[in-house]
Amino acid sequence: MSVVPIRRYDARALAVLETTFGTAVDPAAAQYVEAVSIDMGPASTGVIRPKQDRHLGRGMQNDWVEGRKELVPFNLTTSVKGRSAVDATPSEDAFYRAAGLARTVNSGVSVAYATQGAFTPSGLTLDVVAGGLTTNAQQGERGYGGAVESLKWSGGNSELMLAVGGRFIDKQTRGTVDSITLANGSGTSLTITAEESYRLGLGYYLCESECIEVTACTPGGTSATIARGRLGTTGAAHTAQRLVPYVPTVTDPTGRPLPESTSTFTCDSQALRLESWEVSMKTGIQHLPGETGSQRVQGLKVVRYDFTVTAKGVLHEDYVSLLGKATARRLCALSIVQGTGTGKVATFSLPYTELEAVPVQDSRDDIALVNLSWRVRDDTSSNAFSLTLT
Repeated sequence: MSVVPIRRYDARALAVLETTFGTAVDPAAAQYVEAVSIDMGPASTGVIRPKQDRHLGRGMQNDWVEGRKELVPFNLTTSVKGRSAVDATPSEDAFYRAAGLARTVNSGVSVAYATQGAFTPSGLTLDVVAGGLTTNAQQGERGYGGAVESLKWSGGNSELMLAVGGRFIDKQTRGTVDSITLANGSGTSLTITAEESYRLGLGYYLCESECIEVTACTPGGTSATIARGRLGTTGAAHTAQRLVPYVPTVTDPTGRPLPESTSTFTCDSQALRLESWEVSMKTGIQHLPGETGSQRVQGLKVVRYDFTVTAKGVLHEDYVSLLGKATARRLCALSIVQGTGTGKVATFSLPYTELEAVPVQDSRDDIALVNLSWRVRDDTSSNAFSLTLT
């Protein structure tokens, strides 16, 4: 058994929408996401609680009940990058669509995401493999049946960033087995030790050049049920070879982050110079409550979405009009543009906002600073927000 530390810094994240909710999709169909950080949440177990009956001794419990599995939280942060063409879908596409945003691909022009006509979300599968590629892989985690509950874009003081938060109905974990032997390219059973059974999870593994799917494995058992030659590979004999979590061929990303030096913020046709800004969305996508007869939550529900916009900046002379617009509750259209060049521009549009009343900070011996915030609404067309990539 290897005692090499797991290189978590080397984790690869692959996101994909599910055709059927709660059915994890093959990782080969997923989009690679180059992320700053990934938190896949704790290992998934049912709710463990003591039995309600009192034990004979009226002291310690002598039994525990495992109930329905709790939802598993996840968080991911990534920089929004340029694309190979104006109509190429971004690597964040699965997150946007799982959040209920409707996608429109305008050939040769743009890719747009909007609230209008949206809210038909699918479940999300996120596969994270740590330790590098192929034979270097050490650990795998796959969340499925995911709902994206929040999106937050930020810029002005850094490259355009996206933070994604949500929850899965369950998570599968996979580890490495140091040595397996299979006599030929067929067969449905793999002999393992009891200790190794706790490192095997359902999902795809790689042994030399063959992809093997583990379809059943009992913790503490000495065998696993497998399917050979998966994902277009060919079954072969293996003698004392490592079995590692599978990650498909990943193409190094060529897109570059969208820098803050090209960010513009316009409120009611007035261009503002700001230190930083954030657009936050509570997606309104949530899991259904747990129901009888099922160990896991069985679907998603759609409730109201909500947007907020905040910004921080210097109060210039011309910007004093913002204080009056807040008092008058003037309807203000917001436009935020970051990036420059073909395939490298992101434009946020929030046409129906009201600036909230804001105090001017007393900074004692320096210039005046303001923290601005906007109320966001839509009209009868459910068009509170759109993101256009050009």
